[in-house]
Amino acid sequence: MVDRREFLRTITLASGAVFLGVPFGCGRTNDIRQIGQGSQQFRRAHSFVRDRQVLPSASRSSSAKVCIVGGGFAGITAAWLLAQQGIDCVLLEAEPVVGGCARTYQPKNVHQSVPLGNVYFVERSETLDAMAQSVGVSIKECPDDMYFVGDSMVRDIWTDADVAAVAVNPKDANGLRRFRDELLSMTDTQLPLYPVREASAEMIARYDSVSAFEFIQQYASPTLAMVLDAYSRSSMGAGLTDVNAFCLLNFYSDEFGASFDKGRWIMRGGTSELLKGIASSLPDVRSDRLAYRIEKNSSGWSVLAVGSDGVVERVHAEHVILSSPLFSTRALLRGSDVAQAALIPSLQYAPYMTIHMHSHQALTPPGSYDTWHLPAGEHYTDLVSTADASMPHTNEGRWTSAYAPLPVSRRSELMNEESIVRITNAAVDAVLKRLDLPADVVDDVYAWSWGHGVVVPSVGSHRAVREMVQSMPDGIHLACTDVDAAPSIENAIMAAEHVVARVLGT
Repeated sequence: MVDRREFLRTITLASGAVFLGVPFGCGRTNDIRQIGQGSQQFRRAHSFVRDRQVLPSASRSSSAKVCIVGGGFAGITAAWLLAQQGIDCVLLEAEPVVGGCARTYQPKNVHQSVPLGNVYFVERSETLDAMAQSVGVSIKECPDDMYFVGDSMVRDIWTDADVAAVAVNPKDANGLRRFRDELLSMTDTQLPLYPVREASAEMIARYDSVSAFEFIQQYASPTLAMVLDAYSRSSMGAGLTDVNAFCLLNFYSDEFGASFDKGRWIMRGGTSELLKGIASSLPDVRSDRLAYRIEKNSSGWSVLAVGSDGVVERVHAEHVILSSPLFSTRALLRGSDVAQAALIPSLQYAPYMTIHMHSHQALTPPGSYDTWHLPAGEHYTDLVSTADASMPHTNEGRWTSAYAPLPVSRRSELMNEESIVRITNAAVDAVLKRLDLPADVVDDVYAWSWGHGVVVPSVGSHRAVREMVQSMPDGIHLACTDVDAAPSIENAIMAAEHVVARVLGT
């Protein structure tokens, strides 16, 4: 048996990352793959929010018209919209940097940062365009996806020619085409649309109460199930049996590609560049501030937060915008005697890792954004060409990101360094095996753990959040993708716009 000291070498860097050297590839033990590892601050949040660690009294206090808890896409957008109206606002972010899932990694001796959450969007809203313009971030069209189905490679799986190439038989091909044509022909009155609070009870009943897997059975297409299950795991955090048909149909209606006039967009440097730029323009953004309790007072609300130095501060505000996940919102409100906290539903959140591989050889076809290897295995669902998407090519090699979702039952593994190493190596080895490449093609890896980053649109979740969203007391506003139980930039922006309108009384 390999001794632990031989198996695991840990060097803790000043940045907080951990580099782990482990044997890899075909049973060889003389090769070492360097794995950089980072994560969100799980342990700190568990201590103060979940386990209710006792804290001293607040030693600092401040006041603002609005206090925003959470500096992800929704929180930053809400703060920016309020700033445009001259509203005094404080934003508290638990992580050292803002952005939520819009984070970056700065490799050693590389000039460009690597996006850790590779996010594209399908709607060019006025708010998003104005934010990007205000900080000089360019928006460009997203490159096409590429599909490897068994031994076949197709650039657009939904054209008639490609359907014929990947389908296993005429019945399978007919199911693929029928799903495509029916979804593309749906009007806005027929398609399940967000925000959930505005969706009809009939639409919720029809599509939220049935799993995506049950819904697609009518098409009798195993290839359709294979394609959509990989997409569901990658985009919604769980497979078809665990997500509702509402979210699948809404999301996938814009995924048919340029051949069907379905455009997608990305940002140079990733969405993290946008959110960092916006945050730097805001007057009062406080990172490393974990909000752990909200209290009612005579003039509004108080938000108590603890910094990484252990200092507790209190922010008094007339309005509190909660853009943190609903599970933490419930914890924040439970000590404030807000009866509505009991109405906040228990949603599922997908544990996953984005695994970023450096190589001097391309791991994805030129000109592609997302490359799907189907059927998707357990170790990764798809590869994102970070270089093609948001970084210029350099002589320093290129970075490719693998999405590695985990079942909810394995969430605790993301807090264990050896587990992270195993998951990472299994994913990298699976990628190289699928590409029939030697193990030494990938010479550097950075694994980022997302513990609760993606809300899963599970069956029944949309009805639950629809009933909850209007129930909050005066002055408390919910703004996160959770209010739609669906993870997307578009939903975050809609949530931010809605709560800002409420704050402004419009």
